[in-house]
Amino acid sequence: MQLKTKLINLWKIRPEKVYVMLNDNFRRDMFSKLIDYSSLNRFSEKYNINKNTLQAQKSGKVRLNLKDLKRLINFCEIELNLVKIKDISYGSKIKYKNITIPSKVSIDLCRIAGHLCGDGGLSINTGLYTVYYANKEKNLINNFRDSMYCLFRTEGNEQYTNNIFQISYDSLIGLMLWSIFGNMSNEDKHIPKIILNSNKRFKAEFIKSLFDDEASVRLKEHKIEIKLANEDLIKSLKELLMNLGIKTGEYKEHSYYRKIKNKKQFRIIISGRKNILNYYKNIGFNHIKKIRLLKETIESYKYTHYTKEDFKKIIPDLLNKNKELTMVKIAKKIGRKPHSQLNKILMDLVKNNKINLKKGFKGVNIYYLNKDE
Repeated sequence: MQLKTKLINLWKIRPEKVYVMLNDNFRRDMFSKLIDYSSLNRFSEKYNINKNTLQAQKSGKVRLNLKDLKRLINFCEIELNLVKIKDISYGSKIKYKNITIPSKVSIDLCRIAGHLCGDGGLSINTGLYTVYYANKEKNLINNFRDSMYCLFRTEGNEQYTNNIFQISYDSLIGLMLWSIFGNMSNEDKHIPKIILNSNKRFKAEFIKSLFDDEASVRLKEHKIEIKLANEDLIKSLKELLMNLGIKTGEYKEHSYYRKIKNKKQFRIIISGRKNILNYYKNIGFNHIKKIRLLKETIESYKYTHYTKEDFKKIIPDLLNKNKELTMVKIAKKIGRKPHSQLNKILMDLVKNNKINLKKGFKGVNIYYLNKDE
């Protein structure tokens, strides 16, 4: 899928930080006009530009600072949209040779978009286009860095503070991503049109990256949950999941979060064996812990599904056959782990006089059937 990107406007970036190599024909024409108007000596004195630097720029040996270029084209009365550039660098060192805006949708571009919607961001402030990504998981930082390198051939600036990894990129990269995604900060975060109009594989990669950052796998509850402060984003995400055949519950405001933090937060939940399996097969995670939890959730579906009422019938039958059992042994016989939910069911049975409880060795609870049962 080809991208319909906007032409980037380099003049929006702080010009003193951008260096360009001009197209050879344009460079020769511009400097010939400059000599027609005035000598290089007079121009260098008037605008405080080193004469030797001008000579080197005239011959195409060094890059030209965007601020100086603007002075030159204004002096030569050349329109901004007629300037032809061969390649660009940002800052004093050459970082971006023959850099171009991505021309088509790719896995890397979708991964970047997902992380910018999650724990990353893309914003503009006084000519600085800020693009960054932060996470505690180093492998997610590595994935983001690799995708950015595939598209822009730059490593980015990495930092590690307060147990959080962060990687950021120069304004030039931010401007290019801005031309594709638009603003990606706070309440302006959104699913870009290029994702909405892409195929299922690209949509799945976007969702995977966003869920790596923002979702949680609730093993005991057999569900995947994602909570976001941006209501429009959560609504669009629900529709995107539906497009991939994954049903979710209705999106709802998280009342607990509002009560404790005094902020709005909305959530959707993926639950049910079919939906969880669909998510596992078609989307998945890159987050190591979430991969493990999702696999364990899938494994848990191998067991027969019982309701609480089923357990209240099954457990007395087990005790009738086995006389006395600990919670660990009961869990093993019904193919479950001895978690708190099972303990609660056992306590309810004891409370309602369906089974009895006594203390065994080292205070371990031992359950047995009432004698009058």
